[in-house]
Amino acid sequence: MIFTVITDTHFFKKPKHRNEGDTPFECEEILNAAFRQIANDDESDIVLVAGDVTNNGEKCSHDGVVELFRYLKEHGKKVYVITATHDFNDSGETHGHDENGYGKVPALKREELFEKYREFGPDEAIAIHRETMSYVVQLPENCRLFALNDDNNGKGKSGFSDDLVKWIAEQADDAHKNGQLIIPMTHHPLIPPNVLYAIFGAHQDMLADHEDRVRELADNGISFILTGHTHMHDVSYTFTEKKNFFCDITTSALTEYPGAYRKIEIPEDRSCLKIKTEFVTEPINADLGGLSLGDYLKKQLTGTVNDMIYAAANDIPRLSGQVIAISMKPSFIMKNGWIILPIGKLVSRLKLGFFGNITRSETGLSKKDYADIKDEKLVDFILSIFVKMFSGDADYTPDGNHYKITSAFVANVDSLLSAAHVKLDKFIGGAKDLSSLVIPLIYNVGLPDNDVVIPLYPTEEEIKQLRNDKGKTFKPKKTKNGKLMLATLVPAALVSIPLLPPTVLALLSAYKVHLSRHKR
Repeated sequence: MIFTVITDTHFFKKPKHRNEGDTPFECEEILNAAFRQIANDDESDIVLVAGDVTNNGEKCSHDGVVELFRYLKEHGKKVYVITATHDFNDSGETHGHDENGYGKVPALKREELFEKYREFGPDEAIAIHRETMSYVVQLPENCRLFALNDDNNGKGKSGFSDDLVKWIAEQADDAHKNGQLIIPMTHHPLIPPNVLYAIFGAHQDMLADHEDRVRELADNGISFILTGHTHMHDVSYTFTEKKNFFCDITTSALTEYPGAYRKIEIPEDRSCLKIKTEFVTEPINADLGGLSLGDYLKKQLTGTVNDMIYAAANDIPRLSGQVIAISMKPSFIMKNGWIILPIGKLVSRLKLGFFGNITRSETGLSKKDYADIKDEKLVDFILSIFVKMFSGDADYTPDGNHYKITSAFVANVDSLLSAAHVKLDKFIGGAKDLSSLVIPLIYNVGLPDNDVVIPLYPTEEEIKQLRNDKGKTFKPKKTKNGKLMLATLVPAALVSIPLLPPTVLALLSAYKVHLSRHKR
């Protein structure tokens, strides 16, 4: 069986005129192309949609996306949908889009969602948890879809209510007794997509009690789950104390970079999950400025961070307004603008050759070795890391010079902080050191995020053989030269300290930047 997974369509009705925050303005055109591509795919006839189907719950947005789902059904697809927190507003109105632009518009209330989407799952369900609008559908080849709505856990957070947890266990027992393989889908992630998200997003942008939910699902014979929300393409895993494997397969937002969805195959012998990323290649009926869809969406993605870096070097009041999107207080920026501004100017001018020069003792590289990257701007390197958080598979490998220079530099910063008895976790709770924050972002040591074949119930050794870091290691040499040079070049040392909060938060809180574009 092969099924398609899409998430976070964030559909909104295209206004007659472009408005600030309409990102992407071509949402309808991108979705139309993506749905045509999915409709014409003869390999998969099941489409799973993991929530946030509308931009802000606008009634007209629901009408529009429902028509797209019906289009798939007309082309022979089975479509199963869950909604999420972007899809309703119980006041009956929201700040959102209609054809006249952005403003206060009618919205669906949560209770109205069940009837609106019952033709996409609930009408075929063999079991329904009505309070949460979760349901179970019998799929072909002895598989059952568990469509689990997590928009309210009954305690003011996104997650599973106590009653839903009990219901899931009962349904799982029934599925196992009848020889059914469970395919679970929810919206919020159960495993953080990266180490920074684990530190900053665990308490507000993860499924509530996610560690307990992972343990319960894995120890009940469920080895994976399909999620969205982060707008990141990621495959992360863990093993419970009982050595049971659990994998979170999260899919990027369909209308944002990299413009992708997933196709997953479960062979008849149920031996594995064959995960494949598909990119939208169907022609877009919109002016993308001569760019491919991927490049167009990348340009939109990096624009936000580029603007923040520019403002840090040139316009502190502007920066103070921008940082609200990444949960920073404008007052912090204004108060510390005197130090942020010169550091911002320095960062905007720095090139990788500078870092290569001050880490040669630790990397063992000659200037000739990194001549090809010496003129690359630090800002561009940071943006490339940011982009890879969404597309997955950060690929600055340990045998490459980007990795070697970065690991040596952050190791020297860590040594300098240690010598000064400065503990990073006082500034960033849960952060062991700078290396543990930065290195996982430049190289994905875990499972491939885009295309991978995973045994359905693997051992730790089997997973070890699938990891990207197999046989690839680099540890910078421990020398005094780099630390002494770093200590004498105070501005360079400061680059990774005062500017760390906005830089790290910009990278980590990428999903918040996106949600701010949706005005919510």
